[in-house]
Amino acid sequence: MAQHAPPATTEAPPSPDTSSRQTAQTPRPATTLSVLQGGGQHSGKPRGLAFDADQPSRSVRVDTSHPIFKNRQAANEQDVPPSPQAKAMQVGVPPAREAVDMPKETVLGTPPAGDTVQPAQMGRKPPPPSSPEVGKVSSDVQPTPGGKAAPEPTPTQSSPVRQVYDLRGNPIPQQEFGTPGVPGGPDRVFIVPAQGDNAPQVHVVRGGKEQSFSATNRTLEQQQKRGFIASEPESDLLSVEELQGKRVLDLAAGTEGQTVRDLRELGIDAQGMDIALSESARQTGYLERADIATTVPFKGQFDIAFELFGGLAYDLGEHTGAAFQNAISRVKPGGTLYLAPLAKNAQAALRPYVEDLVARGGSVKKTPYSLEDEIWRITLPPQSSAPVANQ
Repeated sequence: MAQHAPPATTEAPPSPDTSSRQTAQTPRPATTLSVLQGGGQHSGKPRGLAFDADQPSRSVRVDTSHPIFKNRQAANEQDVPPSPQAKAMQVGVPPAREAVDMPKETVLGTPPAGDTVQPAQMGRKPPPPSSPEVGKVSSDVQPTPGGKAAPEPTPTQSSPVRQVYDLRGNPIPQQEFGTPGVPGGPDRVFIVPAQGDNAPQVHVVRGGKEQSFSATNRTLEQQQKRGFIASEPESDLLSVEELQGKRVLDLAAGTEGQTVRDLRELGIDAQGMDIALSESARQTGYLERADIATTVPFKGQFDIAFELFGGLAYDLGEHTGAAFQNAISRVKPGGTLYLAPLAKNAQAALRPYVEDLVARGGSVKKTPYSLEDEIWRITLPPQSSAPVANQ
């Protein structure tokens, strides 16, 4: 490679490419640009040296006093709209699971991380109402001016709850079992009312494990916006038009059964159930409170049963089989069980039961939803042999 000679110590006359530069004594007109050449790709004289073509130009100096720049915002301060490719990627992409949809599980009798509990206290049941320990005030709790103690809330003693029910929806009189984190007692469900900006929390105790999740009551419109139900027949999604003239069961209707109410306003024969259904909703006569793994408390069978973000969507563990059998027992032969959306672990838990239905003449269509989640449309065999759900 040729070597360039070092510059001479005496000043040489200006070359053609530098003679146009302004001297320090001559002011530069405001309408010109001063560009230092040779610092970037495709600019200046070829240097004959290897260089990084991705390097930006070293200097571009602009006199912004020119009228053309008046009231112009700097380019790096402007909001750049998304590219057409980015817009296209956003179209038709359903929302991922929301935080309120994700249940949390706690093994009762086990302290939270970082806490220490004496072995003698592990699994200790709360004292009965007649016990002298009830209402006992700790010495470190200061009484209020009215003379009543105002104990600080703890992780296992939070705010009052609305009501405690067993998993068939019947009231449980022992209110101490309506406190989060209390071990022992029967399988149950209770709701901790909303606190501040937090939604009411549903707590389900089953087999010594406590799950909690935010109470929901989504409308039909919200279910459609989330991509669970279509207004018209579209691919394999369940549609409102498909429900017309059918007997329909919502297996996870929410606290007030609003989706069921909306369907009934459209003239659809819809009924529903939920483990956290309110007492006022239960008085409608077409909404029931029960745990799907325990019972589906309806008479007769339905043309279509659907569950949107219910227990089967997250994997009920050892109770998955019972929940699935209870669900299909209320679907007519050749009818539809629609589950949306199913997490990956829930898909694995349900697969053996669905494969058994397929082997007996049923079918399943799977539609991708978001990330690894899927929507399953299960068609029962023409002659279903599922056992009748417990009443």
